[in-house]
Amino acid sequence: MEDLKKEIEDLKGIIASFETLHELGQKELGEARAAIKGYEAMLNLSAEERKQSYETVEAFRLVQEVSRQELLGADKVIQNILSLDRELTTFSDVKPLMSNILKSAIHSLDAGLGIIFLIKEKELVPFYYENITENQISILGYIKSLVSKSIKSEEGKAKGDYLVNHDGQEHTISYTCNGFKKEEKVVGAIYLEKGAGKGFFNSNDQNSLEVFSLQVAIAFQQSETNVKMISMLREINKKNQMLEKAQELNERLSQTKDAFIKNLSCELKTPLSFIRGFSELLQGTEPAHIQQIQSYVESIYLESQKLNALLNDLLLITNLETEIKLKKEEFNLKLEIDDCLTKLQDITKRKKLEISVIVAGNVQVDKILFTKVLFNIIKNAIYYNQRNGKVEIISEKLKTGMRITIKDTGIGISEENLKHVFEKFFRADNVDSYEGIGLGLFIAKRVIELHGGSISVTSELLKGSTFQIHLP
Repeated sequence: MEDLKKEIEDLKGIIASFETLHELGQKELGEARAAIKGYEAMLNLSAEERKQSYETVEAFRLVQEVSRQELLGADKVIQNILSLDRELTTFSDVKPLMSNILKSAIHSLDAGLGIIFLIKEKELVPFYYENITENQISILGYIKSLVSKSIKSEEGKAKGDYLVNHDGQEHTISYTCNGFKKEEKVVGAIYLEKGAGKGFFNSNDQNSLEVFSLQVAIAFQQSETNVKMISMLREINKKNQMLEKAQELNERLSQTKDAFIKNLSCELKTPLSFIRGFSELLQGTEPAHIQQIQSYVESIYLESQKLNALLNDLLLITNLETEIKLKKEEFNLKLEIDDCLTKLQDITKRKKLEISVIVAGNVQVDKILFTKVLFNIIKNAIYYNQRNGKVEIISEKLKTGMRITIKDTGIGISEENLKHVFEKFFRADNVDSYEGIGLGLFIAKRVIELHGGSISVTSELLKGSTFQIHLP
């Protein structure tokens, strides 16, 4: 939009060069001229209408053998219009006020045309206008020169007249202009003119225009203040949201910490109580009762294994949160799944679960870590299942690697808990009566990610859960 007259004249020159150099048909010339008219009409269009009018640039694409330079000329017009759109967007809240001020000035001084100019990068840009015509667009460059001279003068204002030739006749146009300032620096001007036969502006008109110029300056100042205020409020709101999230996270961490300490205390206390109890029983048992002694010793061993497994998990998460070196090797998936099911067969029989396994191929993984992952997820599918339920374990070869699915008909996970199920020490609301401290799924996710894979879960309360592991 900046220096629009020059751009329009350049485009008209392009048309002339097309006629001379390319001998275009009337259809192409008509389309190109229509585009020129479209740009000129944009001055009176709203931002939305201007946006729709951008499609007129496609008329230039239809012109045969258009050179790159000529296309750039057309694109330059588009960029100027887009630039003005950005200006209007920045000061969108001041636009209605500008309209009222300009209309009041036109009415009070009996003017025909009104333009508010802004100085952008040392160039005058028509920011807002009223009652502009096609003829006035054609001499917009001349009008800008009049405004430029006036704001460079000592007082920053001017009045005068100029001649125009219209329909073969000369007409006298009267104009007046007044600059407005921001922090003692001229940042724009308000320009009014009267058409032929409307008389001339006088000194009183100039004084009145100075008042309207002051109103424009105040409006822009207020607009910039509003923009800064809005930006500040948005920043404050953003920080408040971050603070709320931090407080929410802190509260969750506190709750998780309390739950972890409670669960860990329980997990440690139970086997220690058993070990202590069986130790006391051993002390009071006669050496001759060898079978009873063996039973107590076996119970102590099993409880100590639980303690050892718990301590190993706590040690493992520390290692997993640092860089851990994987030792990948061929992993017989079917054999390891069968081994996991064998270790869990007592609870499987007690719950009368139906287990189905379909395995296709092996994977390359760290055997020790992946065995732990596999056992944890299969154990959960059995441990949290319902009586007479089902567990399906399926592995499939994909183009991108291997997918392992473990599906159960257990107690399920609520939608709210599902978001946190892979977090460290997190336990769902409906598993309080079950053993555990919330490490199994955290370890599984971390191990699988270290292998370059991913793990996901879908679940529904009382209907079961489905875990899927993707390995490259």
